[in-house]
Amino acid sequence: MWEAFAPGAPIRVGGHHYAERFLLRGDRVAWLVGPLSPVNLVKRNDETRRRLRLYRRGGESLERGRLFAYSPMTLLPYRPYPLFDRPLMHRLTLRATVPRLGKVLARAGFERVDLLWMSTGSPFLALLDDVPHRFSIYRMSDDTAAFPDTPSSFAGLEREVCRRVDLVLATARTLEERARSLGARRVLYLPNACEPERFATGLEEPADLRGVPRPGRSTAGRSTAGSTPRCWERWRVSFRAGRSSCWARRAPIWERCAGCRTSVFSGRALTRSCRPTWAPPTPASCRSS
Repeated sequence: MWEAFAPGAPIRVGGHHYAERFLLRGDRVAWLVGPLSPVNLVKRNDETRRRLRLYRRGGESLERGRLFAYSPMTLLPYRPYPLFDRPLMHRLTLRATVPRLGKVLARAGFERVDLLWMSTGSPFLALLDDVPHRFSIYRMSDDTAAFPDTPSSFAGLEREVCRRVDLVLATARTLEERARSLGARRVLYLPNACEPERFATGLEEPADLRGVPRPGRSTAGRSTAGSTPRCWERWRVSFRAGRSSCWARRAPIWERCAGCRTSVFSGRALTRSCRPTWAPPTPASCRSS
Protein backbone atom coordinates (compact mmCIF):
# COMPACT_ATOMS: atom_id res chain seq x y z
CA MET A 1 0.00 0.00 0.00
CA TRP A 2 1.31 3.42 -0.97
CA GLU A 3 -0.59 6.03 0.99
CA ALA A 4 -0.16 9.39 2.68
CA PHE A 5 1.39 9.92 6.12
CA ALA A 6 3.73 7.64 8.00
CA PRO A 7 2.47 5.41 10.82
CA GLY A 8 2.04 7.36 14.04
CA ALA A 9 1.13 10.61 12.26
CA PRO A 10 -1.68 12.63 13.87
CA ILE A 11 -3.56 12.65 10.55
CA ARG A 12 -5.27 9.43 9.52
CA VAL A 13 -6.59 8.94 6.00
CA GLY A 14 -8.73 6.23 4.47
CA GLY A 15 -5.74 4.05 3.70
CA HIS A 16 -4.93 3.71 7.41
CA HIS A 17 -8.35 2.20 8.05
CA TYR A 18 -8.13 -0.20 5.10
CA ALA A 19 -4.68 -1.31 6.27
CA GLU A 20 -6.13 -2.08 9.70
CA ARG A 21 -8.84 -4.19 8.07
CA PHE A 22 -6.26 -6.11 6.09
CA LEU A 23 -4.29 -6.78 9.27
CA LEU A 24 -7.44 -7.97 11.04
CA ARG A 25 -7.94 -10.45 8.20
CA GLY A 26 -4.50 -11.84 8.90
CA ASP A 27 -2.79 -10.26 5.89
CA ARG A 28 0.71 -8.79 5.89
CA VAL A 29 0.93 -5.19 4.75
CA ALA A 30 3.78 -3.07 3.40
CA TRP A 31 3.00 0.61 4.03
CA LEU A 32 4.99 2.99 1.82
CA VAL A 33 5.03 6.79 2.00
CA GLY A 34 6.93 9.52 0.20
CA PRO A 35 9.20 9.27 -1.62
CA LEU A 36 11.78 11.46 0.06
CA SER A 37 14.36 13.45 -1.85
CA PRO A 38 17.79 14.78 -0.77
CA VAL A 39 16.12 18.16 -0.23
CA ASN A 40 14.28 16.65 2.74
CA LEU A 41 17.59 16.20 4.54
CA VAL A 42 17.54 19.97 5.01
CA LYS A 43 13.94 21.02 4.49
CA ARG A 44 11.94 19.15 7.11
CA ASN A 45 8.68 19.09 9.01
CA ASP A 46 7.14 16.57 11.39
CA GLU A 47 5.97 14.30 8.58
CA THR A 48 9.30 14.28 6.72
CA ARG A 49 11.09 13.58 10.01
CA ARG A 50 8.92 10.49 10.47
CA ARG A 51 9.71 9.42 6.93
CA LEU A 52 13.43 10.00 7.40
CA ARG A 53 13.36 7.78 10.47
CA LEU A 54 11.79 4.98 8.43
CA TYR A 55 14.37 5.46 5.68
CA ARG A 56 17.42 5.50 7.97
CA ARG A 57 16.26 2.38 9.77
CA GLY A 58 15.63 0.54 6.52
CA GLY A 59 11.98 0.29 7.46
CA GLU A 60 10.14 -0.60 10.65
CA SER A 61 8.34 -3.80 11.56
CA LEU A 62 5.08 -3.03 13.36
CA GLU A 63 1.98 -4.89 14.50
CA ARG A 64 3.97 -7.96 15.59
CA GLY A 65 5.78 -8.16 12.29
CA ARG A 66 2.69 -8.04 10.08
CA LEU A 67 3.10 -4.37 9.04
CA PHE A 68 6.27 -3.15 7.32
CA ALA A 69 6.59 0.64 7.02
CA TYR A 70 9.15 2.33 4.82
CA SER A 71 9.84 5.60 2.98
CA PRO A 72 12.29 5.41 0.05
CA MET A 73 14.78 8.10 -0.95
CA THR A 74 14.81 9.00 -4.64
CA LEU A 75 17.24 11.06 -6.68
CA LEU A 76 14.52 11.78 -9.27
CA PRO A 77 11.55 13.20 -7.34
CA TYR A 78 8.34 14.04 -9.19
CA ARG A 79 7.58 17.59 -8.10
CA PRO A 80 5.73 20.69 -9.46
CA TYR A 81 8.95 22.36 -10.60
CA PRO A 82 10.57 22.72 -14.03
CA LEU A 83 12.17 19.45 -15.20
CA PHE A 84 10.93 17.61 -12.12
CA ASP A 85 7.32 17.76 -13.37
CA ARG A 86 8.04 15.71 -16.50
CA PRO A 87 6.22 12.37 -16.91
CA LEU A 88 9.58 10.62 -17.18
CA MET A 89 10.41 11.68 -13.62
CA HIS A 90 7.24 10.02 -12.38
CA ARG A 91 8.00 6.79 -14.23
CA LEU A 92 11.64 6.57 -13.15
CA THR A 93 11.39 7.87 -9.60
CA LEU A 94 11.48 4.42 -7.98
CA ARG A 95 14.34 3.21 -10.18
CA ALA A 96 16.43 6.06 -8.77
CA THR A 97 15.87 5.13 -5.13
CA VAL A 98 18.88 4.57 -2.87
CA PRO A 99 18.82 1.73 -1.99
CA ARG A 100 16.55 0.29 -4.68
CA LEU A 101 13.01 -0.06 -3.38
CA GLY A 102 12.63 -3.52 -4.87
CA LYS A 103 15.51 -4.87 -2.79
CA VAL A 104 14.13 -3.33 0.40
CA LEU A 105 10.71 -4.88 -0.22
CA ALA A 106 12.24 -8.26 -1.05
CA ARG A 107 14.18 -8.31 2.23
CA ALA A 108 10.91 -7.59 4.07
CA GLY A 109 9.14 -10.45 2.30
CA PHE A 110 7.27 -8.39 -0.31
CA GLU A 111 9.16 -9.32 -3.46
CA ARG A 112 5.77 -10.01 -5.05
CA VAL A 113 2.42 -8.86 -3.65
CA ASP A 114 -1.12 -10.09 -4.07
CA LEU A 115 -2.63 -6.60 -4.00
CA LEU A 116 -0.96 -3.36 -5.08
CA TRP A 117 -2.86 -0.46 -3.48
CA MET A 118 -2.07 3.06 -4.73
CA SER A 119 -3.33 6.45 -3.62
CA THR A 120 -3.58 9.61 -5.70
CA GLY A 121 -0.30 10.90 -4.28
CA SER A 122 1.68 7.76 -5.05
CA PRO A 123 4.09 7.17 -7.95
CA PHE A 124 1.44 4.84 -9.35
CA LEU A 125 2.88 4.18 -12.82
CA ALA A 126 6.31 3.45 -11.35
CA LEU A 127 4.69 1.05 -8.89
CA LEU A 128 2.78 -0.74 -11.65
CA ASP A 129 5.99 -1.20 -13.62
CA ASP A 130 8.40 -2.03 -10.80
CA VAL A 131 6.41 -3.99 -8.17
CA PRO A 132 5.27 -7.48 -9.26
CA HIS A 133 1.62 -7.96 -8.28
CA ARG A 134 -1.50 -10.00 -8.99
CA PHE A 135 -4.17 -7.30 -8.64
CA SER A 136 -3.96 -3.51 -8.64
CA ILE A 137 -6.19 -0.81 -7.12
CA TYR A 138 -6.02 2.94 -7.61
CA ARG A 139 -7.93 4.80 -4.89
CA MET A 140 -9.11 8.15 -6.26
CA SER A 141 -9.90 10.26 -3.20
CA ASP A 142 -9.40 13.71 -4.75
CA ASP A 143 -9.45 15.51 -8.06
CA THR A 144 -5.73 15.94 -7.60
CA ALA A 145 -5.14 17.35 -11.07
CA ALA A 146 -7.18 20.41 -10.08
CA PHE A 147 -4.91 21.30 -7.15
CA PRO A 148 -2.66 24.31 -7.82
CA ASP A 149 0.46 22.57 -6.48
CA THR A 150 0.06 19.46 -8.67
CA PRO A 151 2.50 18.97 -11.57
CA SER A 152 0.94 19.92 -14.90
CA SER A 153 1.59 16.45 -16.33
CA PHE A 154 -0.39 14.67 -13.60
CA ALA A 155 -3.69 14.58 -15.50
CA GLY A 156 -2.19 12.53 -18.32
CA LEU A 157 -0.51 10.15 -15.90
CA GLU A 158 -3.75 9.64 -14.00
CA ARG A 159 -5.55 8.84 -17.24
CA GLU A 160 -3.02 6.08 -17.90
CA VAL A 161 -3.23 4.57 -14.43
CA CYS A 162 -7.04 4.49 -14.59
CA ARG A 163 -6.82 2.49 -17.81
CA ARG A 164 -4.15 0.10 -16.55
CA VAL A 165 -5.29 -0.88 -13.05
CA ASP A 166 -7.75 -3.67 -12.34
CA LEU A 167 -10.02 -1.48 -10.20
CA VAL A 168 -10.49 2.20 -9.37
CA LEU A 169 -12.02 3.05 -6.00
CA ALA A 170 -13.78 6.43 -6.06
CA THR A 171 -14.71 8.17 -2.82
CA ALA A 172 -17.28 10.53 -4.42
CA ARG A 173 -19.79 10.31 -7.24
CA THR A 174 -17.97 13.07 -9.11
CA LEU A 175 -14.75 11.05 -8.87
CA GLU A 176 -16.58 7.95 -10.07
CA GLU A 177 -17.66 9.88 -13.15
CA ARG A 178 -14.14 11.24 -13.58
CA ALA A 179 -12.58 7.77 -13.42
CA ARG A 180 -14.98 6.47 -16.06
CA SER A 181 -14.27 9.47 -18.29
CA LEU A 182 -10.55 8.69 -18.01
CA GLY A 183 -11.15 5.19 -19.35
CA ALA A 184 -11.17 3.05 -16.20
CA ARG A 185 -12.35 -0.50 -16.90
CA ARG A 186 -13.88 -1.10 -13.46
CA VAL A 187 -14.91 1.58 -10.99
CA LEU A 188 -16.36 1.05 -7.52
CA TYR A 189 -17.96 3.93 -5.64
CA LEU A 190 -16.72 3.45 -2.07
CA PRO A 191 -17.19 6.69 -0.10
CA ASN A 192 -15.30 7.69 3.00
CA ALA A 193 -16.84 6.82 6.32
CA CYS A 194 -16.11 7.28 10.00
CA GLU A 195 -15.63 5.13 13.06
CA PRO A 196 -18.69 5.84 15.26
CA GLU A 197 -16.93 4.27 18.24
CA ARG A 198 -14.60 7.27 18.42
CA PHE A 199 -17.59 9.54 19.02
CA ALA A 200 -19.26 7.33 21.63
CA THR A 201 -17.55 9.15 24.49
CA GLY A 202 -20.56 9.74 26.66
CA LEU A 203 -19.74 13.45 26.80
CA GLU A 204 -22.50 16.02 26.76
CA GLU A 205 -23.24 17.57 23.39
CA PRO A 206 -21.99 21.16 23.06
CA ALA A 207 -24.68 23.74 23.67
CA ASP A 208 -24.22 25.39 20.25
CA LEU A 209 -24.99 22.09 18.49
CA ARG A 210 -28.25 21.32 20.27
CA GLY A 211 -31.34 21.66 18.19
CA VAL A 212 -29.47 21.41 14.90
CA PRO A 213 -31.42 19.23 12.41
CA ARG A 214 -30.02 15.75 11.84
CA PRO A 215 -28.20 14.25 10.04
CA GLY A 216 -25.39 16.78 10.10
CA ARG A 217 -21.94 17.20 8.65
CA SER A 218 -19.06 19.38 9.78
CA THR A 219 -15.67 19.84 8.19
CA ALA A 220 -12.37 20.49 9.93
CA GLY A 221 -9.79 21.87 7.57
CA ARG A 222 -10.19 22.21 3.81
CA SER A 223 -13.03 20.59 1.91
CA THR A 224 -12.96 20.29 -1.87
CA ALA A 225 -15.56 19.52 -4.46
CA GLY A 226 -14.07 16.09 -5.08
CA SER A 227 -14.59 14.95 -1.50
CA THR A 228 -17.94 16.53 -0.58
CA PRO A 229 -21.51 15.39 -1.20
CA ARG A 230 -22.86 16.43 -4.59
CA CYS A 231 -25.38 18.82 -3.06
CA TRP A 232 -22.58 20.86 -1.45
CA GLU A 233 -20.19 21.11 -4.39
CA ARG A 234 -21.43 24.60 -5.19
CA TRP A 235 -20.82 25.74 -1.64
CA ARG A 236 -18.24 28.46 -1.60
CA VAL A 237 -16.91 30.31 1.41
CA SER A 238 -14.34 33.02 0.83
CA PHE A 239 -12.51 35.01 3.49
CA ARG A 240 -11.05 38.46 3.22
CA ALA A 241 -8.34 37.43 5.65
CA GLY A 242 -7.07 33.96 4.89
CA ARG A 243 -6.01 32.92 8.38
CA SER A 244 -7.65 30.53 10.78
CA SER A 245 -6.96 32.99 13.62
CA CYS A 246 -9.77 35.19 12.33
CA TRP A 247 -12.36 32.62 13.44
CA ALA A 248 -14.31 33.63 16.53
CA ARG A 249 -16.08 31.10 18.71
CA ARG A 250 -19.59 32.45 18.54
CA ALA A 251 -22.94 31.26 17.25
CA PRO A 252 -22.52 28.61 14.52
CA ILE A 253 -23.81 29.17 11.01
CA TRP A 254 -25.94 26.32 9.65
CA GLU A 255 -27.63 25.77 6.31
CA ARG A 256 -29.86 22.91 5.27
CA CYS A 257 -30.34 21.38 1.85
CA ALA A 258 -34.04 20.94 1.06
CA GLY A 259 -33.17 18.14 -1.35
CA CYS A 260 -31.41 15.62 0.92
CA ARG A 261 -32.31 17.22 4.27
CA THR A 262 -28.68 17.25 5.39
CA SER A 263 -27.47 20.01 7.65
CA VAL A 264 -24.02 21.43 7.01
CA PHE A 265 -22.02 23.43 9.50
CA SER A 266 -20.62 26.23 7.36
CA GLY A 267 -18.63 28.01 10.02
CA ARG A 268 -18.91 30.28 13.00
CA ALA A 269 -19.45 33.99 13.25
CA LEU A 270 -16.31 35.81 12.20
CA THR A 271 -14.62 38.99 13.26
CA ARG A 272 -15.40 42.14 11.33
CA SER A 273 -12.12 41.92 9.40
CA CYS A 274 -12.98 38.49 8.04
CA ARG A 275 -16.55 38.22 6.82
CA PRO A 276 -17.67 35.20 4.81
CA THR A 277 -19.60 35.31 1.56
CA TRP A 278 -21.37 32.21 0.38
CA ALA A 279 -23.72 30.83 -2.24
CA PRO A 280 -25.96 28.26 -0.47
CA PRO A 281 -26.68 25.10 -2.47
CA THR A 282 -30.06 24.59 -4.07
CA PRO A 283 -32.21 21.45 -4.05
CA ALA A 284 -31.75 21.30 -7.84
CA SER A 285 -28.03 20.60 -7.34
CA CYS A 286 -28.65 17.80 -4.86
CA ARG A 287 -28.26 14.25 -6.08
CA SER A 288 -27.62 12.44 -2.84
CA SER A 289 -27.12 8.70 -2.90
